[in-house]
Formats: sequence, C-alpha cells, structure tokens
Amino acid sequence: MVVFNDLRIAEDYSSMLIDCAVDSAEEYENIYIKSIHLEYYKNSVTFGVPSSKAILLYNNSEDDTEVIRKRIRVPEVELYNSHIGVDRFGAGMFYIIVTCDGSLPASVSLSPCGSDSMVDVGIVIDWKMVYEKGMTFVNWMTANKINVCTDTSSFEDFVLLWHGLTAALASQDYRQVERLWDMFTRVNVLKAGTGTVSGCGCR
Repeated sequence: MVVFNDLRIAEDYSSMLIDCAVDSAEEYENIYIKSIHLEYYKNSVTFGVPSSKAILLYNNSEDDTEVIRKRIRVPEVELYNSHIGVDRFGAGMFYIIVTCDGSLPASVSLSPCGSDSMVDVGIVIDWKMVYEKGMTFVNWMTANKINVCTDTSSFEDFVLLWHGLTAALASQDYRQVERLWDMFTRVNVLKAGTGTVSGCGCR
C-alpha cells in the first residue's frame, strides 16, 4: 500500500531522510497517510505496531485525505530528546511504520496477501558502517598481499553474513534481519594492536 521512495541515513549521520507515499494504483485512490512512527528495532515487540518508545514523526489528526505523500528529515538530535533507547543513527537499524486510513474497494480482499493492510513498514540501516567494515577487510587483504596460506575465514564469515542479511531483507524476514544485524554490529575487523582481522564473535 505504501511505497518508500527514499529511506536513508545521511552520510554525516546528521539526519535521516524518509520519503513515502500511498501506492498510485487505482484501488488506493481513497487511501491517505494517517501517521508515521520511527521505531528502534530493539523496541519492536509486535512487528508493525509502534512501541511506547517509538517517535511519532507525523500525525494526521484531522484526517486530511489529501495527504498521500510525506517527506520528512529527522535530525539526529531528535533521538537525544526521546525515549527510543539510542542517541545516534550510526550503526543503527530502524523501522519506519506508516499507518494509512481510508476505504478500499471490495476487490482488494481478493488481491495478493498484504495488499489490504493499512500498515506498511520500511527499514533504515546504516549501510555506510557495513561498507566501511567490508572495505577494512579488503584493504587488509590487499596490504598483506594474501596468499593461499593466509587465513581469510573472518572475511568469508563477513561475506556470508552480508549475503544472509540482504537475502533476509529481500524476503522481508525482519526477525532474521534483526538477528543478522546484531551480528554485523559485533564485527570487529581489526583487533587493537595486532593488525589481525576478527569475525563476528561466533568463533
């Protein structure tokens, strides 16, 4: 029902950009955006239902049916003044919960599963952190001119973890995404003072 045109954390971590709209399909012509919440993934109990710690970013209290698209920039400082449980976007994962209202034609109930749901969830991940950790592995391997005898198991773990995360995202298996994301945040690519690469802490 909702299309996320843009969901990302600014490169300097100063803000998060959210751009969402009601799908332009004919069956959604009487649907409008009712509310938008920002949820830190660790607070999520029932997926798609904002917890008591979620930040209300937009509330269409007057039921303005013309609100079919919202573009919001959330400054990082807004996290400081909330009870969401985290004070920065870096290394974070967040859910954007968009609740809609309005009327649907009866035919929608015969459509694919979920097409009549009044709640859609987008996910925002700090991809820059993932990229930088991956490049640390690559730079380490390049600098050390690795050969067939070099232990690259940590890098292999990272690649498998990356593919698992992207597959879980594509499948919308968000509980699996949460588990894999926790593993990503534990990756410590360079052990202090050793110059060796470590994995996700599971070895």
